[in-house]
Amino acid sequence: MARRLILFDVDGVLVERGRLVRPAGAAEGLARLRHQSDAVLSVATVDDKKVALRKLNAIGVDRYLDLEVGAYGPKPAEPSTLVDIARDRASAAYGCEFEVLAVTAGPAADMAWLRQAVDVLIALAPAGDEEPADGLHEAGADHVVANLFDVADLVTSVPAN
Repeated sequence: MARRLILFDVDGVLVERGRLVRPAGAAEGLARLRHQSDAVLSVATVDDKKVALRKLNAIGVDRYLDLEVGAYGPKPAEPSTLVDIARDRASAAYGCEFEVLAVTAGPAADMAWLRQAVDVLIALAPAGDEEPADGLHEAGADHVVANLFDVADLVTSVPAN
């Protein structure tokens, strides 16, 4: 059985888009994942590593993440590059294979590249949307949730492959 590597997008998931603010439930969800599962938590982001670390430190969620196994930098030409980098780093650091789950708040149009690279894709529904799940499922999301506390509920209730 593979261990889980959960990769979070920084903007829109761990940090509110356009604001240096932690979304409601983010710290609680990450803490629950960290303490109630054996998953490794990290990030896959188009942000430069220095920028991502500054954001995560400022909002106080960096302590829940293994940022050394994360993947950073501009969106790669090859869709799976960021995920492959994080998967390889995690395997080298922990000495095991990983099932990769990604959590994104990206628009449905941007999810296709991520869907190709991960085992399970979890999308955060935009706040206030009446029917966001249909479009996100059509774009490739396996699960659509409201916040990171819901991600924790999902991950702790479904066994790893």
